[in-house]
Amino acid sequence: MRAHLKPIRLKEVTSLAAMLVLLLSLSSRGLATDALYEFSGDLLDVSLNTSARGFVAVNYSPSLTLSAPKFETQDGDDFIALDWNHYLRLPNFIEQGLDSSDPFKVNIRFKLKDSPPGFYQDINNPDVFRNIIGTNEGARNALGFNVYFEKTEDQLGYIALMVGEGSGREGYFFKIADDVALGQWHELSLRFFLEGNNPRIDIVFNGGPAKLYLSESGRVDNERLVDFFSGGNFPPGLAAGLAGTPAGIFVGGFPFGDPLNQGLVLSVDNVATQSGGEQDSSRLNQILNQASSDLVSGVAVSTDNVQEFLSSFADDWDPIETNAVAFLKSYFEEKGEIFLGETKLDVQQFSSSKKLAYFLQQWIFDNLYTKDNLAKTTRLPKFPDAAIYPGPVSDSAPRIIKTVSINGTYQTDDAYTLNGQDSVLRPTGLYVPPGELLTVSIPDSLVGENWKVRIGISFFDLEATWTRYNRFPRIGNRFALDSQVVQIANPFGGGLYIEVPDGAAMGQVNIEVEGAVEMPTYAVEEHVGLNQSVEQFLRAINEAHVPYFELIGRKFNFTHPNRLGALYSDPQAVLAKMDSAFDAVDVMTGRPTAGIRAEWLAGDRMIPVAGTEMAASYPIHGAVEAGEPSDFEEVGELLPWSPLQYLRKDYFSSDVTSGQSEQRNGAFVLWHEWGHLHNLPTLGCQESESNVHLLYAVVANKVLGADIDTALKYSGFQQYDLKDAALDTMFSPNWQTDKRLCIDPWDNEVRYQTRSWARLVEIAKLYGWEAVGKIHNSAQENVRNGNVPNYGYPDDDFIQIASYALNVNLAPVFEFWGVPASAPLVSDLATLPPADAFKERLKFYLTLVPTDRDDYVKSVTRLRSTTGSVGRWDYYLANYDAVYSQIMGDKVERILSSITVKPVWPSQYSGVVPNGALGLAFNNIGEYNAADATIYTCVRILAEGQAGSVSGISKFDLGLEVMSLAEATVQIAKFREFNLSGALNENGQAPDCSGTFETTTGVYTDTISVDGSTIETSWQLLDPARLKFGLTRSK
Repeated sequence: MRAHLKPIRLKEVTSLAAMLVLLLSLSSRGLATDALYEFSGDLLDVSLNTSARGFVAVNYSPSLTLSAPKFETQDGDDFIALDWNHYLRLPNFIEQGLDSSDPFKVNIRFKLKDSPPGFYQDINNPDVFRNIIGTNEGARNALGFNVYFEKTEDQLGYIALMVGEGSGREGYFFKIADDVALGQWHELSLRFFLEGNNPRIDIVFNGGPAKLYLSESGRVDNERLVDFFSGGNFPPGLAAGLAGTPAGIFVGGFPFGDPLNQGLVLSVDNVATQSGGEQDSSRLNQILNQASSDLVSGVAVSTDNVQEFLSSFADDWDPIETNAVAFLKSYFEEKGEIFLGETKLDVQQFSSSKKLAYFLQQWIFDNLYTKDNLAKTTRLPKFPDAAIYPGPVSDSAPRIIKTVSINGTYQTDDAYTLNGQDSVLRPTGLYVPPGELLTVSIPDSLVGENWKVRIGISFFDLEATWTRYNRFPRIGNRFALDSQVVQIANPFGGGLYIEVPDGAAMGQVNIEVEGAVEMPTYAVEEHVGLNQSVEQFLRAINEAHVPYFELIGRKFNFTHPNRLGALYSDPQAVLAKMDSAFDAVDVMTGRPTAGIRAEWLAGDRMIPVAGTEMAASYPIHGAVEAGEPSDFEEVGELLPWSPLQYLRKDYFSSDVTSGQSEQRNGAFVLWHEWGHLHNLPTLGCQESESNVHLLYAVVANKVLGADIDTALKYSGFQQYDLKDAALDTMFSPNWQTDKRLCIDPWDNEVRYQTRSWARLVEIAKLYGWEAVGKIHNSAQENVRNGNVPNYGYPDDDFIQIASYALNVNLAPVFEFWGVPASAPLVSDLATLPPADAFKERLKFYLTLVPTDRDDYVKSVTRLRSTTGSVGRWDYYLANYDAVYSQIMGDKVERILSSITVKPVWPSQYSGVVPNGALGLAFNNIGEYNAADATIYTCVRILAEGQAGSVSGISKFDLGLEVMSLAEATVQIAKFREFNLSGALNENGQAPDCSGTFETTTGVYTDTISVDGSTIETSWQLLDPARLKFGLTRSK
């Protein structure tokens, strides 16, 4: 993502070296609704007002030499070359006659080249970019639009469009093209359709068409855009004297916004704007006729003609229908499919005829396969690509009339949010053949209930994030069930689903479908009307009438290519395993076991969102080739997201193939994305990329049979178990200085880091996954009540809610794992029972602290190998210091000592009556209790052989916990004043103290009963901080 520009201030040019900015009123042809700006000659050639105005960026380089814009001619092109610090301002919207109540268009022809060495650049942020055209400085949510170029390689970069309306909404980011070359002319056309029910921007770049739909109100309020582009003003508060002035378009930059790193010269051949006006259908028909003729004769279709068509067509289909259909028929006969293989293709690299065929098919899908225009599709040829993806439907497959029973009740839970929960998909077990009309009949009671029928499981717009495709970007459509009889169709075909809106409470609803084909389906018994016979399911797979099959469970649904169906010969086992997995997830999340919907996994030729291995969507999609339905796979499926893998016995065994190992290593990715979809209460520092891993951890532990350390290991890419995660935590420089894990000098310490979600896995190990569920449930109630945000949940609030949910002071657990509580919260939680179970874990973690350089290097090298970010580890390898280990040990000891446990004593006082035959001087001696490996005794305090005291107490009951039998060491685990109750021994006598502790020498002596034997012992205090003693003599 590009760096945002910094705002600048106007200053007197005499005070600083000014950047010359030329506001050019340029020679124009076609005023008011049409304007074309061409560049020739010099500054004196302009016919309108010419002026120069200075502005100053942040004063990084006051001695920088600037040059004026240059008008140049090259290869017959007259253009203006704008250095990195220069821009153009076009006349404002009113002067140009722009009015967004009608579509309007902005075109620009430009090229980019590197500036000479020495351009103004921030070495700490070396990205090189250049604003090309727009109405703002280049921020995603600024008012209007901005197109910019960012350099990614030596002579390549990408072009992107940002659209916003200045209110704080997120705005849109749309990547127009990758691999855009420097030194070449490029043509960009933006056509704005801001009014109506389907606002959008049509984009044509170098002849490659795309669309940005402006349909998300959370991103942009389109009314604000309409007002802005219809003679509106720049918003208040803008610098450079723009506030409240009539708005307009800038080329190459903006009056404010630091031009830092714009190390590129922008050459502009022409800029054109057009508002309103009807399309020239006569000219478009000429282009279509010529293209058809050229196809048949084998002549290349004109690039300029296609560019003209794509940038001039204004959605008026009827006047060009005949010639457009004729062209498509010719193209299908001569060329056939567009996306034949799995390789993703760049539309801009298509031949001109392929661009036109691609554009027309996508436009037809978007605009004609709708309720109002569906009748026009009967005259269209079938799209050849439908047979490639989603895949063919057999001509011999019966087109049936079937009544399907739909669960018409769907209610969300306001305690939590799932992605895509506004409606739920209900399967029908039917498939829609490509291009064929179907009829859906519904009961009258359903009309007006906002139900919809949907064709295709793949429903995302790939153009939103992708610039290359191996299928058409949009292939799924829906129709409102707003009348008792609705006709539907889709040129690509697809599964048939009913969308039930949130809040529906209709019970089971019968819907009749005419013209569909049965899709191989296996469903558990609660799904009325869907096939529940394994035999029938496998028979349908073998018939291969359609390209996909479906499994429908209680909490999991699955759509997958039919060619892989034979591998799913036991669909019951697959669904049982996945349903139990989501049962475990519900326990961990603390959500009702019934849930609000089944999660849905579906194969697709493309992942919906670029830059991700999968996307947190409903349904969620895994990349797979559909292929010919009857080309059955007969070997095991090794897709990392395949549910089939979980049927393997001893899933985490080391005895697996390399393919199975690789599949298992990548399995967490799907659950990571499902974690995003579940929106757990999430702390700060980008923990949204961490707690999502909890889903796979609980599934691996509770469903797949892994111990909790193995479950943690496979739940993330680092493959750290609790031991490694703890050591990773202790090596954090923030942890070592008692700060929260967040950002260190090298990287984020939380995002994707196992140590981040290990804290809740630790709690699961200590108290069970049900305890983690209680924590999440309490946190979600806090969110529901509006007390805290779900994302950015405050640390103290979470620690507090977790502790009270379990009635345990969890502050030491959170502190060890890098989230320290505030002092007031620590005081508050001290009234709760201590996390006694965590003490043994801390003692174990203490043993992990490196003891010497070799141990240190070994630990760092191991952790470095899978960390994903090596900067910190390389630093530690190069800068060994024993003080790191000292800091680690001291902090763990301190946390350990903070867990104040109310001691449990086996009796009113410590000791037993000795064997009288021994003739001992004391009637009470110490005793070793094997049950808890503790010596219970009493000691008298001595100072240089005389009776002494500590805090006024002269005799203490002690519980000495055995630390190591091999080293003969013990540690005082608990103590109290001796025999406060005044109890008598079994002989009715006041008990004595057999032990002594000499404060001046640290020597403890005692007589102890061990398994019926009486032993005289002497001990030396080894570690005063830990109250550790070592045995020096016994007899």
